[in-house]
Amino acid sequence: MKIASGKTVHVPKCITTFDPWLGKPVKKTYGGKALLALNGKPLFAELVVLRMLEKDGWRGLGRFLRPELPSGNVPCEKTS
Repeated sequence: MKIASGKTVHVPKCITTFDPWLGKPVKKTYGGKALLALNGKPLFAELVVLRMLEKDGWRGLGRFLRPELPSGNVPCEKTS
């Protein structure tokens, strides 16, 4: 991919599938948000993606966990 400066950068890509949560119903789903299954636990989609990135050595947190952060300033960085 060529960026605005003219420099070419490589952007990794992955293709994955997600499994719906079919276990015991969860009461608090913030207005009926769908749940996915990851390692036998129910999680919201954004947390499944975050956990997958963490497994690959990234560190981040969802803005909904830190509402005091201004939009666009959510820390996410590669740790290894």
